[in-house]
Amino acid sequence: MSDNEDKTLGEKAKDAVVNAAEAVKEAATDLKNKIVGEKSTEDKAADKVKDAADAAADKIGDMKDSANSAGDKIKEAATDLKNKVVGEKSTEDKVADKVKDAADAAADKVGEMKESARDGAHKAGDKLKDA
Repeated sequence: MSDNEDKTLGEKAKDAVVNAAEAVKEAATDLKNKIVGEKSTEDKAADKVKDAADAAADKIGDMKDSANSAGDKIKEAATDLKNKVVGEKSTEDKVADKVKDAADAAADKVGEMKESARDGAHKAGDKLKDA
């Protein structure tokens, strides 16, 4: 046997192995499709559309999260800027404001009670006059 005949025989053997492998693969695929059932073209298309819709929804969700994050950062930056320009109140000033608010509320309550007592006194005086 010469080199040419060996190559030809080698190539023929290689082709036979490849063809046998393809035949086995096709037979296995056919068997699987018979048992499980092959998806119709419509089902395959629907799966692709669903996958694309899921991917788009994920992207929209990511964009929404990014927008919310950006909004939070803008809000924080605006607060920081306001505090730098206007100045944030000190703890003492905040406490003083609360004390002032409480004193104002108490004064309002005392005024209401005083007025109510005066009205009650006038009513009592009117009843004594009428009696």
